[in-house]
Amino acid sequence: MRRKQRLLRLYRGWKPYLLIAVIFGIVGTLLLFVSHALTPTANTEVEQGTISSCASNIADTSASGGHAVKFAGCSFVHPGIFLDKTQLDLVKAKLTAHTDPWYTQSASMSTKTTIDGYAQVYSSLSYAPHPVSTIDCSVNNPQSVSVCTSMVEDAVAAYTDALLYYYGNKGSTDAYAQKAIDIINQWSGTVSSWNGTQAQLEIAWAAEMFPRAAEILRYTYSVPNGETTLNLSNFNSMLNVFLPAINSDTTPAAASSNGNWRLAMIDGQMNIAVFTDDHTMYSTALARWRAAVPAYIYLPSDGASPVAPPGGTYTTQQVKCYWAGAGSPASSCSSFAGFQYVDGMVQETCRDASHVSLGMSALVYAARTATIQGTDLFNEQKTRLTDALNFTTAYNAAYLNGLNGTAGTWPTSPCGGPPNGSSGGTGGVGYELGAWETWNSELSNRLGVTLDPSVLYYIQNDVRAKSYKAFSNTAWESVTSPTN
Repeated sequence: MRRKQRLLRLYRGWKPYLLIAVIFGIVGTLLLFVSHALTPTANTEVEQGTISSCASNIADTSASGGHAVKFAGCSFVHPGIFLDKTQLDLVKAKLTAHTDPWYTQSASMSTKTTIDGYAQVYSSLSYAPHPVSTIDCSVNNPQSVSVCTSMVEDAVAAYTDALLYYYGNKGSTDAYAQKAIDIINQWSGTVSSWNGTQAQLEIAWAAEMFPRAAEILRYTYSVPNGETTLNLSNFNSMLNVFLPAINSDTTPAAASSNGNWRLAMIDGQMNIAVFTDDHTMYSTALARWRAAVPAYIYLPSDGASPVAPPGGTYTTQQVKCYWAGAGSPASSCSSFAGFQYVDGMVQETCRDASHVSLGMSALVYAARTATIQGTDLFNEQKTRLTDALNFTTAYNAAYLNGLNGTAGTWPTSPCGGPPNGSSGGTGGVGYELGAWETWNSELSNRLGVTLDPSVLYYIQNDVRAKSYKAFSNTAWESVTSPTN
């Protein structure tokens, strides 16, 4: 009896504390439940609402709605501008094993280029860069072509050396890394401004190439004691000089020029966003890409007229002039008898083949970077990209090899004759140096798309056969991509 009374008094003394403990236990359990419910996982389904900038909506057949969220942990993949470490290692292994086409194609990395009247080799350890304070591409500058061209050529050289350092198949890997750093540091420590509309395109090309090189070096190269390091502060300052030239579709250069300008600017902006870990800028580049692609590649489902280019308001006639080779959305243009819109043609198809290559290369490179970062733009626009690749390779191969006709003669469709450009419609040699390998690899190898036989025919017989492998925003395609 006394024991029972003692227990009762003990219970009454501790009763308030027990009550508090129970309350905390209940609250803690509820908080844990709510936290778990709100914590996103890799397979969280998206049925409504929005997702953060650190996540992307992806196809997932296991999710009831067919979509899921991929969370990147609010950080970018590095290296992750056009090439990630998996891709770099794959090609390195192919080169080490002397496997073709990679090994044979790598010989072209000793290509010469002419700058300021003398020839240089991109891969030469004695390569001399040409940095300037002002990228003056104005018509009043008699040396504007030299200045603009040298900037892009130097960017290609830095990218070349960064690849050779990583691949290691040429020996002296540290020397190549140091040469790439030297080129980048000289430019980033010098340039502070730009001038002239043409500078916007040249800067876009440089913004496609310089960050590729810097990304590889920054995330894979351990600088030996006493050697030069990449000056990140200066490099970021240079990128800030570049950005006003390329970061909007409403600037006159972006809004009124052919699509290759706009797409190069988008790719350059995306590269800068990844390098600087800027998610807001990256989202802007994604949005610009998604708006630009339907305006650059025609599908019959678009209707009787293609999608108008972003950055302005254009009539159907202006869009027709734009696609018929007038060079910009004009209110009037020469009549092209037989001109028509056909499936997979590109806004610059009736201008010349080289500008198509420039535009599609920038488009594909940006999509490749986005894919590395978890946004599969190739899959999003699979139909357009497939139809454009099928059409363009067949169109070019018909001219070069006489497929379905006579070599040296363009098919009459869609332009009603040859493209309205120079060099018999080719616009130079650049159309054989575009992103054909990457384009084919992403669609055929990765996504399993069945492509027209003209694609592989064109790559094997025309693209790989060229000895010159670098042009503006394109360099060493066959030495960076998985191939058939």
